[in-house]
Amino acid sequence: MTSTQATQPMQTIRVRWAPAWRVVLALWIVLLLLSLYQAHAIRDVIDRSDVLRRQTWLRDAVTEVMRFGDAIGMDALRRPLNAVRTTLNDSYTVLEAPDSDRPAAGQQELEQAAKSAELAHFSPRRPRRILVIGASSIQFAVGVDLEKRLPRDYEDVKVKRFGQLATGLSRPDFMNWPDKLRSLAKSFKPDLVICNFGGNDAQAIPIDEYNSIPYPSPEWDAKYGERITEMIEIAKEYGADTVMIGMPIMRSPKFSRKMRRLNRVMKKATEDTGMLFVSTYEKASLQGKYRTEVQVGRKRGLMRTSDGVHYTRLGARFVMNHVMREIERRYHLVPADDALGVAQRHGFASKTAGAPVWYTAYLPRNLTARRPAVVVLPDGQDSWTQWPQFPHRRFQRWAESRQVILVVPEAAHDTAYVGKLATVLRDELPQDLERHLPVDSVAYAGSGRGGLSALAVGRDSPGLLLYRPWVDLSKHKKDPALIAALGDPTTHPRRWRRRRWVKASGSPVWLQAGPSADLLRKNLGGRLLDAGPPAKSFLSALDAGLRVLVPPPEGSEPPPAEGAPGR
Repeated sequence: MTSTQATQPMQTIRVRWAPAWRVVLALWIVLLLLSLYQAHAIRDVIDRSDVLRRQTWLRDAVTEVMRFGDAIGMDALRRPLNAVRTTLNDSYTVLEAPDSDRPAAGQQELEQAAKSAELAHFSPRRPRRILVIGASSIQFAVGVDLEKRLPRDYEDVKVKRFGQLATGLSRPDFMNWPDKLRSLAKSFKPDLVICNFGGNDAQAIPIDEYNSIPYPSPEWDAKYGERITEMIEIAKEYGADTVMIGMPIMRSPKFSRKMRRLNRVMKKATEDTGMLFVSTYEKASLQGKYRTEVQVGRKRGLMRTSDGVHYTRLGARFVMNHVMREIERRYHLVPADDALGVAQRHGFASKTAGAPVWYTAYLPRNLTARRPAVVVLPDGQDSWTQWPQFPHRRFQRWAESRQVILVVPEAAHDTAYVGKLATVLRDELPQDLERHLPVDSVAYAGSGRGGLSALAVGRDSPGLLLYRPWVDLSKHKKDPALIAALGDPTTHPRRWRRRRWVKASGSPVWLQAGPSADLLRKNLGGRLLDAGPPAKSFLSALDAGLRVLVPPPEGSEPPPAEGAPGR
């Protein structure tokens, strides 16, 4: 540095600031453009929020911004960007589709059979190609579990999975699931579609660019039910039945209330079309409250992730264990485990009932001759059609090891149903069993009030098993099953007095009766055969009764009795 440069004064650098009004104007223009571009997303936020949704002025203002943005062409910019986003977020699929076609769905066969004047028989066919679709749970834990489980646990099953997070049936403008289902069904040709939606659906449903149906409201219930029906009808078009998996309890009580309402709508819409709705709300609960931990085998861990909404892998496996048992009973999936019999749902068009009557039959895997069938009528207080009381796996093991056919009529635990349809269970059901299944004789077993029902319908059967049948008949004079067996108590008072029972030991009692025997006179009045030691549960009593009723096939040894666990 020279001496001259050293003596020169430092020059001051001046920064020229733009006028404040220009800065404000630029920011205002940027915010305006962002508002115009994101107006649809802003209204989505308003519709999802219980607080903002009540501010009608705010929603109206955003709607006007939407109208203005559409008028100046914002939609032309938004559309290609959304297409890029959809491509980047597109979930993967599994298994390429064959070119072969398949027969029509089992539901169509049911509808055709129901029109016949005969005792028409119908049953869903066995699915071999299963499509699994849904939102984030299908993209992650639940979908991964089903994708691995289906081909591993069942014979001759192929699966394809498609899941997309943050989607649902309420917002086709974000993800058009009907169109996606058509595309997947056309390429994969499924026999069965398993769906899981709902977590993102408790929000307003748009009906056009500017109007929507608010949640919750009766109009919302109707519209969402239509969306469910639309998905089911699309599956039918491609020859597939549908299973809808309901939403579980959530950690947030407020969110749980939303899911309960959504489940009610989904269940009604699904069952109105003859398809299967599987509830998970109870499965993910513990005594009616949010469940934090589960145990599968020897492994114990958290059921949900940190958000209190999505399942962990262990939680998904726990819930799907029970969900798949319901699907297995309904759709004739054959277990890969050779120790398990096959569960099959059958039905017939009952003339007496004037409606289809359904039942689940548990069959040995490879029958070479006809075998006895035992119709099981549980107690009216037992919800055997719901998890976890239904002894699905135990019945499968018994069917295979004892070479016996176990039959559980749907709604047979309802005493009014049995009383009204005693003729159905006594005459029409055995007729259907012997015509369409390898059955050579029919016996009945009942627990509690189901035992009384078994008395009414099993008078001419080769055998009858009652569990804890000792009751005071004077307290059950209006019971339709007893009236059918004993007659009207006002016209036959002596018969009722002579058959008055008192509570006794509770041992399972095996009653032998021939076609010409008067069951109540010959058996209840005298010859009672004890089927075994006192049992702690009806299932243990049934196990003892099966050893008495069902002789082992020729050349085989009778299987050992199971333990007597409590209920």
